[in-house]
Parts: sequence; structure tokens; C-alpha cells
Amino acid sequence: MLQHYKYTNDVATTAYYKTGGSAVSVKVGYAQGSSTHYSVSSTISSGGSKSATWTGVAYCTTTVGLLSASSGTYQTPPAVC
Repeated sequence: MLQHYKYTNDVATTAYYKTGGSAVSVKVGYAQGSSTHYSVSSTISSGGSKSATWTGVAYCTTTVGLLSASSGTYQTPPAVC
């Protein structure tokens, strides 16, 4: 499950919760306009999670959460203020 949300004006968090399957190396991130920002890569197993929080996100702009894995890049629906 991939989640992305914004709060306290300029903060965004993206979190991935792995519910099954073998271990995988992932990065979570967010996109705002043409800019993307990612966490460092981490290997997580079933039942594990990876999250990252960013500050300085422009207030009241639309962002989407990102998950980058060997199988591709996935995104959440947009988050708005």
C-alpha cells in the first residue's frame, strides 16, 4: 500500500507498506510539477515499511507520492491542501 499526504503547510510524507512477497529494494518520493524528490534506497520484507518526510514543499501545490522499485515507478492520487 502506497500513501502520500501533506500537512502543516509545507510538509509532505510518502509511505509504502509491504504486505506480501519477497524482499524488494525501494525508494519513496514525491513529485511537484516537474520536480521529483526521492529517499535513499532501502530493502524491505513482507510486513515492513518505508517512509520519508520532506519539508519546504510549496504551500497549496498539488503533489503525488512516488514508489520506485525494480518493477517500475508507481504513484498515488494527487494530494492537495
